This record gives sequence, C-alpha cells and structure tokens, in this order.
Amino acid sequence: MYGKPGYRVTSTLHQQRTNAKEVLGLARKWLDTCLNEHEACRARASSSKNFIPTRLIEITPINESIMSLRLVHGQDLPPETQYLTLSHCWGRAKFTTLTPDTLAPFQKEIPFFQLPKNFRDATTATSLLGYKHIWIDSLCIIQGCEEDWEQEAARMGSVYRHSVCTIAALGSDNGHGGCFMTRSHKAFVPCQLVPQSKEKSGVYADLWRPTNSLQPLHDRAWVVQERCLSIRTLNFGKEMVSWDCICAKASELEPDMQDTSYEGGLKRTFNDLLSKSKSTPPAASDQRRWSDKWWKLVSAYSSCNLTYAKDKWPAISGLATEVE
Repeated sequence: MYGKPGYRVTSTLHQQRTNAKEVLGLARKWLDTCLNEHEACRARASSSKNFIPTRLIEITPINESIMSLRLVHGQDLPPETQYLTLSHCWGRAKFTTLTPDTLAPFQKEIPFFQLPKNFRDATTATSLLGYKHIWIDSLCIIQGCEEDWEQEAARMGSVYRHSVCTIAALGSDNGHGGCFMTRSHKAFVPCQLVPQSKEKSGVYADLWRPTNSLQPLHDRAWVVQERCLSIRTLNFGKEMVSWDCICAKASELEPDMQDTSYEGGLKRTFNDLLSKSKSTPPAASDQRRWSDKWWKLVSAYSSCNLTYAKDKWPAISGLATEVE
C-alpha cells in the first residue's frame, strides 16, 4: 500500500496482449525517437557501419502473424543491410536449430511453424517494426560444428554491437515461452482504498511485480554482453513491453522516454567505459573510474548462470575485446 501513484496509467495498458497494434506502435515510436534524436546512440551506431553477420534470417511477411523465412549469407547482401538481433533463453527444451543437415534446406525455406515461439514472435516483431533481417544464434550458427561455433562466437560481440536493435524475450525461460504474452492488463491499475482529500493523499493497493533484472532472461550470463553491446533493446517481459538504450528508458507504464545518464545502467556503464578506455593518455582519475566501471560489469556477469563451464570466457569476451 502507498500514497498517490507515482505514474499515470495510459491507454496502452488496456491491451491484453503485448503484441497488440497499439503496443507495437509504441515500440516503433521509441525506436524512431532513438534513431533520430539520441546523439550518444547515433554516435555508437556511426562507428558500427558495414558489418554483416556471416548468416541472417530473411523475412518475407505473408500476413501480420505468418512469415516466410530463409537463411541468407551476409556476403550476398548489400554492405548497408540493417538487421535486428534476438536475445533469449535456450532452456532445456529441444527446438529446431541450424545443423549441417539443415544448412542447405534452410537456404530455401525455414519452416515457420516448426520454430519455437521465441523465434516466431521475434521474426514477426522484426517485420512489424519495418525490418527484413534478424540474427538468431541457434539459426545462424551451425550447431554441432565446433569450427563454426568457435568462429561465430568470436564475432558475436560485433553481431550485437552492429544490430539496429535487440529484441529480448525477457519473460521466457526457454525457447517456447515466446515474446508475446497475455497479461492481466487491469492488474496495472492501482485500487484506491482511501479517497484523496485536501489534508491527506489517498491510499492505494497495487501488485508487486518483478523488475526486468528479476525476469528469466537476465539470469543468463551470455545476456550481459548482449545487453551492453546492443545499442538499443526492446524488452518483451511477462507483463509489459519496455525499452532501454544508451540514453533513455521507457515502458508501457511510463511511455515517455526518461534520461538514464544519472542511473548508470549496463548500457550507459559500458558506453562510458568505452569512452574512457579510448582516451589518450588516460588520466589517473580516469583509470580509477575505468576500473570501477569494468568491475561493475564483471560483477553483473558473475551473478548470472552458465549452462556450460567452457563458455565462461566466450560469454564475456565480446566486452573485453571492445575495451582492450
């Protein structure tokens, strides 16, 4: 229970599904605002041109919910090709992946309905946001091929850094949870228990809900570098869609972009770290701040989980490579 609510519930929360047109329209507005107005985000992006991953998924929409997909080679695409990335939990459930046996067939067509929900939702969101290509690790790296994995793992940091935006399946703990969720939209409206008066503020009851940091995806160690290296992230959580970039954050509860320069989130911390690591020569005070910021990232990484111990270095090597 608490006094007057600190936010104003908006019409976007009247939608039961997080893939409602109004919600995705808000997401597109956040993306467009960042692309056009955020200087720090644009500066990072300007140094990230003319990189294309080895493979991408090409999307041709059949309708708003069904996509025709195929695997394409980056070398066959124009150098200015823009793409999105997916950040997701694999979990232990089995799902369709790229293998030596599916490499040739996937270049003709990737069966849309054989894909896990995370992938179907991510490709649909990519198309609805106005883009034609997306990188998904298990569909763009050949599974079961050690040579391809080693080559692509070394490039993974660049893949996320050069992406226009990362779609994060924040609320799903495996490949089948999906990005698009049905939520109790009325749960966002606080219940007034005591009316407000001139003498006292009203008393309201509201549900406690986990922050983004407590949702399944952010428990995965690989995601720390995906969050840092991605200039922009569109989060599909269990209850709402939210946005964060180097400069700002927003959500369906608070749809207006809020400056995050004072908060020191992972994206901002990493961006500041890059700026200080490239100063020549670094001042002693900068070296101390550089060290503090680096250990903040290491601390975030160390608090997460890895499925395979052998991934301990690859899962953070993209960050280390950027700042060395």
